[in-house]
Amino acid sequence: MGVPVTLVPVADLPIVLGGVVGAGLAGRAAGLRNGWLAALLAVSVLLFAGAGLVGQPVAIVGVALFYGGYRAVLAVTDARLQDRIDSSSRATVTSVAGMGSDVATIGLYGLWALGGITAVAGLGLLLAVLLPVLLRVRR
Repeated sequence: MGVPVTLVPVADLPIVLGGVVGAGLAGRAAGLRNGWLAALLAVSVLLFAGAGLVGQPVAIVGVALFYGGYRAVLAVTDARLQDRIDSSSRATVTSVAGMGSDVATIGLYGLWALGGITAVAGLGLLLAVLLPVLLRVRR
C-alpha cells in the first residue's frame, strides 16, 4: 500500500482498533438475522476488496472497517456454534472448529498468493452468500 516500513506499526493500529470495535459490537450484531449478518460480511469483504484495489495508504481505513465487520460476524457465529453444541462435547467440537479455522487460514494465504485480492474477495463473498445456510438451525 505504499506505507514506509518504519510506519507499518502505526498503519496497523487502525486495523487492530477496527477489530476491537467490531468484536465489541458483536453483542449488538448478535440480534441480527442470518441474512443481515451475511450482508454485514459481504459489505465488509467489498470494503476489503476496494482497499486492495486502491492500494494507497488511505485504503487502511477500508481494511479497518472490513476487520471490524469480520470480527463482529466471527464473534456472533462462534457464539451461535457454542449455543448449538451439547455441553458434553463442547470442548471437542470447538477445538476441531478452531483447528479447521487455522487450516482454512493457511489455505487463504495460498489463495492470496495465487489469485490476490480478487480471489480472496471472491471467496469472502461466496462465504457471505453461504452464511445464512450454514447458520440455519436444524431441527
